Amino acid sequence: MRISAVLAVAMLVTAGPFASNAVGRSRDLPTHCGGKERVVYSCQFGRKTGSVCLAKSSLRYAFGPIGKPELNLVSAPDWSNVRIHRLYSAALAQAHVRISNGPTSYIVYFGETGQLAEAPGRRISGITVADQNGKELAGLSCKSGARIDSSAFGDMARSAPRHWQGEEQPDGPFDVYF
Repeated sequence: MRISAVLAVAMLVTAGPFASNAVGRSRDLPTHCGGKERVVYSCQFGRKTGSVCLAKSSLRYAFGPIGKPELNLVSAPDWSNVRIHRLYSAALAQAHVRISNGPTSYIVYFGETGQLAEAPGRRISGITVADQNGKELAGLSCKSGARIDSSAFGDMARSAPRHWQGEEQPDGPFDVYF
């Protein structure tokens, strides 16, 4: 059981299955990320796409039709509105990035089920919208296959301001699986 959790950690943090492509195994999936941004995550939900994009010193979450996002949130200069988290168990390894806009949080998550899950090896991802207490307001599960770059996820701390404390608060409302 411990080996499964260690392997799941390795897959999410290093060059495992989520390293450069992902769930859909296609670099051609639509994204809101521009030429100087790295795609952390992108998934198409019907006619709309949700993307997390990493630039040299900022992070951006965009949602809506490609080229016309309905929501375009950028990290605050001190990144106080951005948090990340990784959770691992024998049933699931998952990571998420959360960007807040006032009392509303947009949580983009991705992961893979472990050996203790009903369907081991199943890749999952999506977007959850929650209030400041972590109560889910809306949720989308990525069914079409996502574009995920876990190395870009890992590089977020390098793009953030020097003293950014980006990990979710332990035992806080967002220290959970989505």
